[in-house]
Amino acid sequence: MSEPAQAQSHSTRLLSQSINFVDVLGAGIGVGGVFGAFFLCVDVLVHGNAMPSSEASQLILFFAGLGAMIGIPAMAILALLARFIKPRPKLSALVAVACGLAAQLVFIKIMTGRQLIATIPVPWLLAWTMYRFDDQRGVNVLKRGLAIIAGAAWLVPLIVAGGLTGKGAMVRMVVIAVALAIVYLAQRLSLVRFYTVLGAQVVVLMVIQFLGTASPAWTSYAIAGGDESSQQVEQDSAPPNIVIVVLDTTRRDHFGCYGDDRGLTPIVDKIADEGVVYEDMISPSPWTVPSHASLFTGLYPKTHGCSFEHHRWLDSGFLTLAEMLSATGYQTVSLVANVYLKNSNQLQGFTDHLETWDRVRGTAFHEMLMKIGAPAKWADHGVIETAQVLQEWFDEKYDAKKPFFLFINLMEAHWPLYAPMTWRQKHLPSCAGYMSATRASGRYYGPHWLAGASHSKCEADCIRAMYAASVAYQDHKLQSVLDLLDERAGLEDTILIVTSDHGENLGEAGRWDHVFAVNDHLIHVPFIIRYPKLFPAGTRVSGQCQMVDIVPTIFNTLGHGPTMSELPGRSLVPSQFEPREHTIAQVHPYYGHLERMAGVVGLRRDTGEFTSSLRCVRTDQYKFVWSSGGKHQLYDLSYDPDETTNILDKEPQIGEKLRQVLEQQWSLQPDYVSRESENSDSFSAEELHKLQSLGYLGN
Repeated sequence: MSEPAQAQSHSTRLLSQSINFVDVLGAGIGVGGVFGAFFLCVDVLVHGNAMPSSEASQLILFFAGLGAMIGIPAMAILALLARFIKPRPKLSALVAVACGLAAQLVFIKIMTGRQLIATIPVPWLLAWTMYRFDDQRGVNVLKRGLAIIAGAAWLVPLIVAGGLTGKGAMVRMVVIAVALAIVYLAQRLSLVRFYTVLGAQVVVLMVIQFLGTASPAWTSYAIAGGDESSQQVEQDSAPPNIVIVVLDTTRRDHFGCYGDDRGLTPIVDKIADEGVVYEDMISPSPWTVPSHASLFTGLYPKTHGCSFEHHRWLDSGFLTLAEMLSATGYQTVSLVANVYLKNSNQLQGFTDHLETWDRVRGTAFHEMLMKIGAPAKWADHGVIETAQVLQEWFDEKYDAKKPFFLFINLMEAHWPLYAPMTWRQKHLPSCAGYMSATRASGRYYGPHWLAGASHSKCEADCIRAMYAASVAYQDHKLQSVLDLLDERAGLEDTILIVTSDHGENLGEAGRWDHVFAVNDHLIHVPFIIRYPKLFPAGTRVSGQCQMVDIVPTIFNTLGHGPTMSELPGRSLVPSQFEPREHTIAQVHPYYGHLERMAGVVGLRRDTGEFTSSLRCVRTDQYKFVWSSGGKHQLYDLSYDPDETTNILDKEPQIGEKLRQVLEQQWSLQPDYVSRESENSDSFSAEELHKLQSLGYLGN
């Protein structure tokens, strides 16, 4: 061999032993694509998530991009470390090791210990497959990485489609094996006819997207127009439709119509301008289940028993608003984002259940997407689905000859606080940027802070800002729901009620979350009724009222219905309104939080202060809080709205008078008596996981 030829051969050998930028780029893209696909597949199958293939094809591309951002620097580090190994490993071996490690990390993140043991060989079988695929000569490494992405884009739709045919572990493993085999063959073919195969895959994935069961994920849903003449009830004498919108965990003082000047809620403020605003609506409890039970039954928690004192579900023997209205000829529809409502039997009597919480939420990849600020489709608590799901009901089940009762529950203001990226950016505090505010929100857990976990002032400001962003985003998305209702049913013929089940503590007097307290930031909730025929636009009603007043108000407005003589509520129609001199509320300790809080307070300070049952009575000026632990409280709300200073020692006579009133009010409410023989509180594994993700249950 000539000297120049030998030199060229030596140079070629040296080049083949090194790993250049293009090699690292291609390998990183490939590893990222495999990681993204594998993460989604395992997560969806383990958690049994019902995700359409059209969404799966979008998510794999999104996750492939995220994976590439991690994979490229990871492969660069791995390549640098490989320089110190003799003999130096080939790039294909490095890619295989990276894929195996990535898959193993996915399994550790998502699976239980037993599942990990049962699937020990899977990540390394995947690594071996990747090694065999990547160990091909004469193919550009960057093109090889793109080929991996092209094949991986099929993995999630294949597994989602196949995995839904059976729930057994063996069936799922077979589905994974078949899907991997198909992807492997597609990748090998793409190396031979790269552009042809890639083009065909893009076309097919686009077809899946536009013909799939879900709408585009990167934009808001477009509401298609309908034939008004065929959809709206034409008779003026027909009963009005009834829509109740509960903005879960949304504080009263964040609405413009209640004095906020940040412009967070222009949509609800417009409803307020067109309806009646009630200044002092008091929820009977500071958390979701008992307050909704009171809304639906017209009874206080002491009577319906739907609280921690007895249990966390509503007995099926109690008559609900949906059942009452159904008996008078109404279609009854619930559209909820809170999984707890259905499984605590709050929705009995609703003929149609429209759910937005069971599509992608509660899985590990959704939590990750929220933390990094993903597009709204995958980062919100379901509000972006609401108009689409409601439109499907109008198209498929709505009977225009009958009035309907629609209950909507939205969860955007509920922890965890992850409004979409653009909304977070609009409401950042002055002390933090987007990523630092997002990380603060990701670390936040209210009961820990309540127990005294250390946090900075800036972190507290971040939580308040992220809460405001969630409230604003929720209000913005409510507009599409109202537009659809107006188009298909006519808001002028609809009793529209907007309220909240409870508020949220944001650090006032050291309180966080909505547990272990009955302060006004939790129980003093917004309440608006829009129905021009009986509720004059622009009216503001002062004086206390309670959530138990909603049932009698609706039937008083309708002018007929079941007798209200056994209910403690009264009508809120402005011409008949009689304010309550006293309102009451109660809460029992949420034991699900206590063990986690004990990890913060330590052994020297137990959680005894959080184990007391609380009852309160409220006037326009004062609030007396009775505690089963003996630490009673009295607050003057006129100058201390945050309830920071207990004045019971200074005003013992006022405290004693209100204590007697509370006892009297309490004695007027019948005690809970069980009305069923079976436990209504049953959850599937998937539903338990969703409840854990919302903080209702311990992990």
